[in-house]
Amino acid sequence: MSELFTNLGINGPALLAHGVNFLVVLVVLYFALYKPLLALVAEREQTISKGLLDAKHAERNLSDSEKQKALKIAEAEGEALRMIQKAEEEARTEGEKVRTLMQAKADGIVEEAKLIALRERKEVMDDVEEEAATFVRALFEKTVSLSPSLVDEALIAEAMRELGKK
Repeated sequence: MSELFTNLGINGPALLAHGVNFLVVLVVLYFALYKPLLALVAEREQTISKGLLDAKHAERNLSDSEKQKALKIAEAEGEALRMIQKAEEEARTEGEKVRTLMQAKADGIVEEAKLIALRERKEVMDDVEEEAATFVRALFEKTVSLSPSLVDEALIAEAMRELGKK
């Protein structure tokens, strides 16, 4: 076999020296370059994994925040609607109170006007009765001063004149 190696130009001790040199370079590269590169890649993978995990958490938190926001908005809208309904009910109640109060005042004014009208009517009736009494008194005085035959005609004429004046 040594002849084969010689024919091919392979020197055994040189091959062995090259193999040892190769192993030494391989060990040095493994510890000096490959191992730190593996550590760096592993660290980078952890950073990326952590970043992805954080992104998922952030997305979940964002989703939760959006849900909470929608819930708060719905609650606020519901509260606003309840407040509006309450305000409308209070306004309706106050309006009813004001209408009742105004109706009572209007009824009071009407009653007062009726009383004033009744008083004025009574005063007018009293004045009419007084004038009628004066008229009848005057009529009787004139009737008594005339003769009985002329009384009827004079009485009628006098009554007509008096009525014509009024």
